[in-house]
Amino acid sequence: MVVEAGDSLFSLANKHRIEGGWEAIYEANSSVIEDPNLIYVGQEFTLPRG
Repeated sequence: MVVEAGDSLFSLANKHRIEGGWEAIYEANSSVIEDPNLIYVGQEFTLPRG
């Protein structure tokens, strides 16, 4: 998925009903997310499967 304006790891986890919450998204994408509090429009993430 691609980050859009206003997104956060928390909001993405809720929107996509990710088991494990924002932490699961962060763990699955730690190679592209330096700081879980700073994600950028246009970044591409893989959503973990639950």
